[in-house]
Amino acid sequence: MMTEYDVLIRSAEITAEELPILIGCLVNVAKADGVFSDDERKFLSDMVELFSGGTVIDLTAGNFVLSKSELQKLSCPEIAVMLAYMLSYIDGCFSESENQVIESIAKLLNVSDKRRDELHLFVKKKLYNTAFFSVYEDLSEIPEKQEQLDKLRKVLGLGLEEAKVEELRVRKELEGEYNAKR
Repeated sequence: MMTEYDVLIRSAEITAEELPILIGCLVNVAKADGVFSDDERKFLSDMVELFSGGTVIDLTAGNFVLSKSELQKLSCPEIAVMLAYMLSYIDGCFSESENQVIESIAKLLNVSDKRRDELHLFVKKKLYNTAFFSVYEDLSEIPEKQEQLDKLRKVLGLGLEEAKVEELRVRKELEGEYNAKR
């Protein structure tokens, strides 16, 4: 299932000049909590592959120091903020230090606080939506799946009502796909 989030990310045109800047932002987010996990490395490697087709960037280097003028070379500042939020949840927790780094990046990219918060909520809903979609068929049979979704919802900071809206969206989409095949 290709979500609007996937379409937005894949439609971003990140140039060879922009890629190290974007990856530098994301590495700083990944390292903000003091742990650079394998999942974070994989996410970053996937981003390099998606946007470059093979550019080599040393992800193990120290924190990337990026100036405001460098950051403003990014043609897709909202994509950078969304990817930063997505990366911050990869390891299963969202730390205050990661949030502070993302807030700083957003400010340097001239993304308003209001828009940054909208992007954060959008990413949280999409992450929950994707997780719910992946376990939807098994929910009635496997209670542990519901427990996993509840844990994810709490990590994402989504309320029960927000989660229910996302679950309903997935159900409607699946029903639409099912009916279209009939």
